[in-house]
Order: sequence, then C-alpha cells, then structure tokens
Amino acid sequence: MDNICPKKKIAFKSSRIILCEGEQDKAFFTHLVESRHLPQFDVFCPSRPYTDDGAVEGYDDMLTAFTTGDGFQNITGILVQGDNDDKPQQRFNRIAKKIAAAEGYIRPQNRLQVVRADNRPPLIVMMFPWEEELGALETLCLISAEAANPTIKQCMDIYFDCARIGTWSLVKQHKMRLRCMIASICKTDPYTSLVHAWSRAESLIPLDHQCFRQIADFLQNFDQFILEH
Repeated sequence: MDNICPKKKIAFKSSRIILCEGEQDKAFFTHLVESRHLPQFDVFCPSRPYTDDGAVEGYDDMLTAFTTGDGFQNITGILVQGDNDDKPQQRFNRIAKKIAAAEGYIRPQNRLQVVRADNRPPLIVMMFPWEEELGALETLCLISAEAANPTIKQCMDIYFDCARIGTWSLVKQHKMRLRCMIASICKTDPYTSLVHAWSRAESLIPLDHQCFRQIADFLQNFDQFILEH
C-alpha cells in the first residue's frame, strides 16, 4: 500500500510500541506519557496520505514494517489504538482484520485481549474512549477542555443549539464542539489542531483530568498487564 509505511527503516528506542490512527493520536499519547511520567513508548501512525477508509487501512503494513525495524527483537508489547466512533463493534472488527492481515500476527477476538503469536511481541487493542463506549479521542479531549473552561462551555451550549447540530452523529458533534472550544481558548492560534494542542502557551486540554485516568493507568501497568494475561 503506497505511502502508508515509513520511508526509512524504523529504529526502536523503547521496548513498547503504540500504533495509533493519526498524528493527533500520536501527539496525545506522547504528551500524556510525558505529563504523567508514564513508561516510555515508541508511538507510530500510518503516514499520509491515507486511503479512503482512513488510517486504520495502513495498520497491517505498519505492523509488518515493525518486524524489520532495528531492535524489534527487544519489543515486549504492541498496543494498537482505534476510535469506536458510532459503531464500536464494526470499528474493532476492522482493526482486528487488519492485524490478522499483517505477516505473522494473529487476529484478536476482544478488546484488551493479549494476543500472542510466534516470533511476534504480545499485542493488545485499546479502543477510545474505552471498551465499547461511543466516541473517539475528541470525546475525551472535549470533557477535559469543557471542565477547564465552564463559562465558555455555557456560551458554546447556546451556540450549538442555534446551529442545530443535534441531528449530527455523536462523534461529529464532539469534534465540532472541541474545534469551537479550542478556537475560543487559543488566542495564539485559533486554528490549532489536536496535533499541536499541547504545544501552545494556553492550557487547552489538561491531561491531568480524570477522563484520561483509565488510559494512563493502563499505560502505567502495561508490562504487568501483559505478564498477567
């Protein structure tokens, strides 16, 4: 699949890998690990341009590319992330299918299942916001941003009613609301995307909010989880 895998051979710096959907997910994991002093992970996502079906379509090629990376023999675990969006089972099945299509890997049957294949590191699928909950990364980020800016949230609620977005899908509503929240908070660059949301002078999406606790705790105990499962 053209332009999905890294053009250069991968050199791993950590013994743990996160494979996520896009650059904004990569930025989230990178800053979450740093801000909460979590164990180190090498974080990857398929390179642009994505296919019509999104970045997940590149997961099999990425997983295969990992096997030729420098230090792959030292990898102790791979965490594959995806968004549930409005169809959790369909989204999980799609990721599981791509994992099975990668050379040497085995298809997971459940979320947070440790899958073990010969000559491959243990692999786990984590879905956002969590398990089978509807939503995406933006769902979690919106909770944090609104909690940190309750006055702006009240104003936004009025605007959303006027804009009549209640008929939109849940995830599209969350993405629209988060985009508006960031634009209203970030004076330095109202057009800031999630990729750069944690690099601005303003505190746009505090990562110490409890909505991120499940994910942070899982990353903190990643090695132990693999050992126990």
